[in-house]
Order: sequence, then C-alpha cells, then structure tokens
Amino acid sequence: MKRIAKIISVLLAAACTVSVFGGLTVSAATTQSLPFISEFSGGEISSDKGWTANGDLSVSDGKVLSSSTANANKVTLDFDPVDSGVLVFEADVHMPSVGAYDFISMNSSDGKKLFAVRTDGRGAGGTFVNVKNNDKTNYEVNMAMNNLNWGGAGVQDFQLKLEVDFDNNVWRFYQGYNGKMNQLEWLYPYIPTEEEKAQGKKEKSGGDFPFANDEDNAAQLTVILGMENTTLDNVRVYKKVTAEQTETEIEVLVGETKQAGIEYIPSGDTMGDMVWKSSDESVATVNASGLIEGKSAGTATITAKSAVYGVDFSYTVKVKLLDSMSVSAPSGVLDIGDTEKLTVSYTPENAKVDKDGIVWRSGNHYVATVDNNGNVTAVGKGTTEIYAAYAGFWASAKVTVSGTDSEKRSSLISFITVGNSFGDIADMEWAQNAIQSVAAAGIMTPDSETSFGAKRNVKRDEFVSVVIKTLGLENKKAKEPVEKTFEDVTEENTYYAEIMKAVELGIIEGVSDTSFAPDADITRQDMAVVISKALEAANIDTAEGRLDFVDKASIAEYAQKSVRVLSKMGIISGKGDGSFDPLANTTRAETAVISEKITALR
Repeated sequence: MKRIAKIISVLLAAACTVSVFGGLTVSAATTQSLPFISEFSGGEISSDKGWTANGDLSVSDGKVLSSSTANANKVTLDFDPVDSGVLVFEADVHMPSVGAYDFISMNSSDGKKLFAVRTDGRGAGGTFVNVKNNDKTNYEVNMAMNNLNWGGAGVQDFQLKLEVDFDNNVWRFYQGYNGKMNQLEWLYPYIPTEEEKAQGKKEKSGGDFPFANDEDNAAQLTVILGMENTTLDNVRVYKKVTAEQTETEIEVLVGETKQAGIEYIPSGDTMGDMVWKSSDESVATVNASGLIEGKSAGTATITAKSAVYGVDFSYTVKVKLLDSMSVSAPSGVLDIGDTEKLTVSYTPENAKVDKDGIVWRSGNHYVATVDNNGNVTAVGKGTTEIYAAYAGFWASAKVTVSGTDSEKRSSLISFITVGNSFGDIADMEWAQNAIQSVAAAGIMTPDSETSFGAKRNVKRDEFVSVVIKTLGLENKKAKEPVEKTFEDVTEENTYYAEIMKAVELGIIEGVSDTSFAPDADITRQDMAVVISKALEAANIDTAEGRLDFVDKASIAEYAQKSVRVLSKMGIISGKGDGSFDPLANTTRAETAVISEKITALR
C-alpha cells in the first residue's frame, strides 16, 4: 500500500549539492519547509535563501541572473520530503536561446533523479519542451514554444508549472507564454478533446509514473541556467492544499483557547505561508496555527491569509470574562439586626474574576442593606432581592426579613462608604443624601472620586438603567417578550442589559425601529412615561391626579396620564412658577432624587 505522509514539520539537515559541471564550487543549501516563495530583490544568491549557487550567479532587477558567459549555472532547492498529495513547482523564466539539457530535474531525498524537464532547440524561432522519466531514455510528450521569439531584443518571458500527484500516479506539465498565465496548457498526460480526436490526435500516457513505488519521494529541485543572460524569478514550491472556513463567529473566555474554524483538504495538511493576525492583541491573540486565546473582555477580528493558496478568512472573536454568575443566600430568612454573607458562583469555576470588582446593591434598602463584601444586614420587615454585578453580568438572591407590623422601617442606609467627597454637590443640599445613596448602591456611577457629574443632563440610556435598578426589574419577565435590535445599542454599552429589559417590559421604545438614541437627553414628559410604566411593571399601585400646571396644554397627549400619576405620587413636581416644563431636560442630581423617591414606594 502506498504510504500517506505529511510534510515533515522539522527542518532536515542541510543537504550538499555538487555541480555536474566541472570547476564549480560545492555549496550547501538550507532545507526549506514548504511553501518556498522567492521574488529576488538583490544581492548574491546564498544559502540563507535555501539556494545553492554554482558559478557566477547574481540577482539583478529582482531575478536570478546567469553569468554573462556561456558557462552553465545551477541552483538547487532542498525542501522537506513529500510523498503524498500534489507537489507544485512554478517559475518565470527568461531564456534567450536554448540548448539540449535537463533544464529542471526533480530528485528524491537519497539523491535519485526521478525525472527531468528538457529543453531542446529546434532552430531559429522555436523550441520544444519535453519530459523524461527516470529511465533517462523515455522522453514524453513535447510541446513546441514556437510563439517565443528567441534571440535579439524581442525575447519574451515564459512561465513553467509542474505538478506531481503522488496519490493518483500522475504528473502534469504546464507552459505559459507572452506573459499570459491563463495560456497554460496541459502537457502530460495528454488527453485530447473531442475536437482534437476528430483531427487525429491520440491520447499519450508517456510510460510509468516515476513515483509508483513506496520508496521514492520528492525532496529537491534543480534548475540549470545554461545560457548567458538566462533569468529565473517568482519561484514557488508548495503542496496543493485547499482550505474551508467552518465558522465566522467565535466566543472564548478570558484565559481560554480555541482553534479557529478551518478545515484543510487533504486532511492533516496545512498551508505553510498562512499568516494569522489579531486586530487587538489586548483582547485576543492567535498563533501561527490559528489557536486563539482570550486576553480580556471585548471583541477582536482574527484574519487568516495565504498569498500562495489565495486564502482570506475573517473571524469575529468575542471574549467574555465568564459564561454566567449566580448569588446564593445560605438561609434567605433573617430577623431584623441579623447579618448573613452571600456567596457568588461563576461559570466556569476557574474564570478570572476580580473579586474587588463586584458591585453589590440592595433592591430595597428599607428591608436589607449589603456591603462591599456581600454581607447582608436585615433592617426592616419585608422581602427584597440582593444584586451582584460584575463586568456586564449580574445575579441576585432573595432575602426575607421577619419582624412585626409595628416595627418602623429603618432609614435608608448607605452600605458603601462614599463620604462627602463629591465637590460638585456642595451647593446641592436638596440632593446630597440622594446622590450619596445612589452612588453607594451602584445605581448611578460617579464621574470620578471627586465629582458625581450632578449638573449635567442624564441621557436616555442611563435614565432607563436607573429606573430598572431602582425597582429591581432585572429579573422581571415580560408576558410576551419582544426582541428589539437597535443599531446604536451594542453590548459594549454600559447600560445594555437594562435597556433591553426595559424594551422587553414595554417601559420604553426606540425613536425608530433601528435606533434607540442612547446618548440623547431625556425630556421631563418622556421621563414621566418611563417611570409610570416601570411602576406598573413592578406591580406598584398608581392613581391619577389632576393636571394643574399652567403649561398643561404643552404636555404631549401620550404623556398626560403619566404626568398626572407621578404628580399625585409626589415623584415629579412642577417648577416654582407653576409650570411642568415638559420639554426640559433632567440633571443627574434630579435623577438621584427621583430614584430615592421611587425606592420609598417599595
């Protein structure tokens, strides 16, 4: 049975090549892993290019140039032995005149000449290229290159291509001329078309395949530049391999590795010139074989390209810190004054989680509070959810506090020490307590340690997030879930989860089917609509009041009911001049106060 072998991946020892022409120097060639590619750029031919140069060979204008005399010059390329699949050799040749010699020969790793491509001059204006097997006498089908204009200034380049198909015992020789590679023709074995058969042309097989036994392989190509000013360029030696991209999107965890989806045919082969690259190595890296490793949460693009094989693949890689997280309460039932530590679990268990990066918050601070380490303290009768958030993931556990109806709720307790460090709220006594509370609870994020960002307008995405978190609607299920996709809201948005939940619960809509306008300021009348719908989703009783504002006629019809409800509940009040000012915007400080008022309803 014929051996099936892959290209040996380790470099073989350097092979010595001895010229068949007397007086030339013996030199060593470095064995190359396929594919070998060379567009020569300058300097002498040397062993570091994998070539052995005998005679006066040089590089000129990006081509290997023979000597200016009629002495023969030989270059030899050693490569890892190949005995399966299809081996391909390509080159551009410039040959002003032709003599009868083995222009290209292929040898096995033990130095045996397997076959040769021979050029044979046939007088002015033409030549023949023919091929012989390893018996050195059986010349095969030949092809006249009569279109080549030998000699003088009109000499033209031609292209040669040789394929050895080890698995099917076939080799093929192609020839292109006049600079047009699409004029390559199949030389061996020659199978005439029906039209050619009608002209009397017959099929020619040309004798035995030289690789029909289990002992021979191909490991060396030798090219003779036998005439002065002969040149060789754009040399490529490779195995014919195809590749198929089997996936375009890949998810990987931080610290996890995954092979990019690619399938090589024949199976087990690879493309030696494949270049893998990541658009952002801080997010994901990729090695020379397409193995991807997640480095940090985010998205990167991995590309795989091969010039020889024409591959240009692209993979979108999403790196996550973890798959999921959960929170558990050992008992779940506490008496007022009791403290219990909650536990956070992750999937996978070995996920690289920064424990100090977890943000804790209570759904109702009048029932229970929680500190930075997940310690829950019972402060008033009732039931609430305790939430933990980390890197876009969140989870919760239900905590019930026992007590008597006569016990008074404790006041709102800040469970993260914030202090009075926000310099931009010094003149906002009316909002200071609320700002400290929402910052401590993780409901709103300060701009910095010294600035809350109290006076700037709240945006649509952040306001929706505040309402969802304040009412603890993260786990609320819609009766009929609605899936919305907005082009301007991606998972990279800090408030992505809350926006999607609000849309699912019918609390807010986009400004169009494809746009949410997350960075737009939210008007007071739209704010009223969001809050009233959120209260309904939280099953909090609401009642309508009257529209007593002097500018009630300017309130949009769709918002009038919501304004009546929130006005009666004391969540939103009018301005000092008796107006509601429906199109005005809301600051972050005002949003903090609204959050505190909503919390008191739970």
